[in-house]
Amino acid sequence: MKISLRSFSNLIKNQYLLLFIIFFAATNLRAYSIEFGSANLTSDNKLVVPLFIDSASLALGAYNITIIYDSNKIKYESGIGIGSYFSSSNSSFLVNNKNANILIIAGQQYASLSQPIGRTQVASLTFSARQPQLNTVKINITTADIYDTNANFLKPLSHSKTLMLSLAPKKN
Repeated sequence: MKISLRSFSNLIKNQYLLLFIIFFAATNLRAYSIEFGSANLTSDNKLVVPLFIDSASLALGAYNITIIYDSNKIKYESGIGIGSYFSSSNSSFLVNNKNANILIIAGQQYASLSQPIGRTQVASLTFSARQPQLNTVKINITTADIYDTNANFLKPLSHSKTLMLSLAPKKN
């Protein structure tokens, strides 16, 4: 079989193009975003903060998120897993014993290999103010490891890493 130099060159170009398309599709499909939702101030001055993960077109399998906050201004009270996929029975909320301003949240879902897909609330965090005159405080996501249901690591597409919380009581 005789192949011309031009045919061989086109064949190589097509193979590189195919490899680029496969690489581009594989790297872009495994992306996620993570964000805090709008915080709500309860009647007893507790601040409830929802946490969302958007796994795009992949089923969300597990997450491990580290959050830093100013423990001189707010106190972590509690956390709960949300929904049938990340309920409290398969979610953990741990305050670092050496650094009280570090909260580690982890969740793994066992309910489905194909769900949840897209934007999903995975947790709700509750904080209280340590100072009655406190107006605002920051909560930061420092690290996040997110996996699909096949245990593939998803790379971050975007993070809303900082949430400014307003702890001032509502005036009537």
